[in-house]
Amino acid sequence: MKKYVFGIPVLIIMTMVLVILISIFSPRRDKKEQPEGDILLYYISTDGYSFHKVPYQFTGNSQGIEKAKEILFRLKNAPETLEGQPSIPQDIVWSDIYLENSNLIIDFTTEYSNLDSIKEIFLRASIVRTLTQIEEIQTVEFKVSGTPLMTLSSQPVGMMSKDYFIDGTEENWGVNQEEKTILYFADDTGTKLIKKEVAIQVVNNVPMEQLIIESIISTDEFHSPLPAGTTVLKTVTKDLICYVDLSKEFLDPLENISGEVTVYAIVNSLAERAGVSKVQFTVNGKPISGFRANIDFSQPIERNLDLIKQ
Repeated sequence: MKKYVFGIPVLIIMTMVLVILISIFSPRRDKKEQPEGDILLYYISTDGYSFHKVPYQFTGNSQGIEKAKEILFRLKNAPETLEGQPSIPQDIVWSDIYLENSNLIIDFTTEYSNLDSIKEIFLRASIVRTLTQIEEIQTVEFKVSGTPLMTLSSQPVGMMSKDYFIDGTEENWGVNQEEKTILYFADDTGTKLIKKEVAIQVVNNVPMEQLIIESIISTDEFHSPLPAGTTVLKTVTKDLICYVDLSKEFLDPLENISGEVTVYAIVNSLAERAGVSKVQFTVNGKPISGFRANIDFSQPIERNLDLIKQ
């Protein structure tokens, strides 16, 4: 005769308990950590300064090179979501792709050289971080028309692993790269500007305009025309005007540096960039008054070529 507990066979109760214990202590697949798909595609976010990751399932049983080609094709096309955009512009194409041991080499046509520095860095990071998820690919190397891709310091970029790029979160991403730009500093007399090409470290989510001004302030190699302690509170560029908000130290007197050199070091440096033709200054969010030079800060300021030392 069967034994019952509250009318339920003991065997059934034991089975139910076992099922519950298995469900509790069995490892679970976190959907966020284990997305559906073989790999994550690194698209560029809509703001252009971070990544949008999309799970992707390979279409067949392809290996190595064929998987890489499939991925590159996907990265040239927009994801099926609204958050991202293609990582590879349509005019960027490659003439050859081949695998040497575990190093994938992509040889781009000359159009690759037309990419601006920021877009090039994000494109490269997108491709490398996506392709190195493929088992057969440990590193990726870029060439342009058969020649190794060079850094801004004229050094070969070489083989790039997934760790080549500094990766935090999708919202906080940066790369160990530089962008060269023209900056203006004070000459020895403090009355003229000298023009120098400087490599600036790219920092994610920090406007390049801010990095430019900070480089002028913090230089050790050249004569900074800005007062010590000056900080950049905010920069916004719109309709060819860069709006620059500085701390109150910007108004401090500076020995042997004219006020014009201080102002136009910033204006001329920012105007070297595409998309900036004028600069509108404020201090602590307010219009500037009492500056040491006779400069009209009520209107955006255009660059002054006459101050540049010949």
